[in-house]
Amino acid sequence: MNMKRPSHKEIYNKILQAKDAITKGSLFLLDPAVIAADALNLGYLIDEISEVLIEILNELKPDYYAGTYPPQRSYESQIKESELFAFRWVSEKFGCDTYFKFALNQENLWIVSLHEHREKQGG
Repeated sequence: MNMKRPSHKEIYNKILQAKDAITKGSLFLLDPAVIAADALNLGYLIDEISEVLIEILNELKPDYYAGTYPPQRSYESQIKESELFAFRWVSEKFGCDTYFKFALNQENLWIVSLHEHREKQGG
């Protein structure tokens, strides 16, 4: 039997792990300058990110998973080889089509991107 990874259950558990990491203060930003700029575009300040993340994680459902099967692995040095979980949905919080990508590395949540969805440019 060919199991497709990640399963709905695995994605749901990743969302729970992400919430848990935030409540434990184990939150890291892969590229703080980019995340901060995107935060302003979405209408919040970077120092509000923990609260904002809890709100959007509460919105997420496994059906919103927009990543690959199996998940891509990061090539960034801080989270090298960690699986990347990407989501795309119309966020109630932001009122727009939103893209959110994170990685879990041990007990740590790494925010890779959180911004209004942008169509890929070029070919």
